[in-house]
Amino acid sequence: MGLATRAFHCHAKTSHICLQQELGLFPLHVTCDTLAIRYWHHLENTPSDRLLRKIHTAWSGKFHPWGLNMQQLLTQYNIDTSNPTEVSKQDFKGHVEARAINYLRAYWTTPPRNLGGAVHSRYIADFDLGKLTPRRPKIRSYLHHQTLYPRYDDCKAAELLMHFRLEILPLNAFHSHSRQRESADARRRRELCPSCSAHPETPTHFLLECPAYSSPRSLPHIAQYIADAQASPTQTPWRVLLDTPEMASYILQAWNIRRAALTGREANGGNSMALTPVPGADITGAQ
Repeated sequence: MGLATRAFHCHAKTSHICLQQELGLFPLHVTCDTLAIRYWHHLENTPSDRLLRKIHTAWSGKFHPWGLNMQQLLTQYNIDTSNPTEVSKQDFKGHVEARAINYLRAYWTTPPRNLGGAVHSRYIADFDLGKLTPRRPKIRSYLHHQTLYPRYDDCKAAELLMHFRLEILPLNAFHSHSRQRESADARRRRELCPSCSAHPETPTHFLLECPAYSSPRSLPHIAQYIADAQASPTQTPWRVLLDTPEMASYILQAWNIRRAALTGREANGGNSMALTPVPGADITGAQ
């Protein structure tokens, strides 16, 4: 997970649970459990005259560690053990992977992991389990998919969309906390949008309201997505937009405008590396 965090430019406090769902990576302990259950099925289908089957039968007793551990795993993942010999290895593999998905959904949405409005609880509520599927796509497949884009802008757009879904995009009011001896007015000024300097830079303001991003927002397909999201009766509009991959290009254009608006230390909360726009430059598409 440390490698995945660095590969996709996520900060150290990124929720590993959300990142696993975004990349389609099963947690390591669940992978080990599913492999053990599949090996148990293999032993159950081994001919009775094989030495391996005789050892398995002897170790499957009520008081043997192997038998106790397997009974616990089979119960934990709700595996049907009534007729293991009548199920093929391929069918049993799909059955185990589907049960693992159900187990993870319950594991990640019950206390104590869902207390306090955790990021991963909101992620599951809005995007279910993301790209996590029984077939478990590998991280190298995701990286290969990223390299298919002919331009770096497209890869950056997909990464920004992922950061938004993981709630780690550094918007001023997204992750703002009170500083020592900071007044309420100073905090409000620090949370203002750097592009319009009129409203707090919340996710809703960034995606739906800021007048500085009206140009890319007015594109026909983007405007239609925004209209559909605002008409949603159950979900927050900005979260609905993050479920559409086509929004990645809009987020990239808006982010580039935002970067160009950071013209000094005060505008960027003390960041000396803030970008200064070049007169006459196209700030909507430049990196």
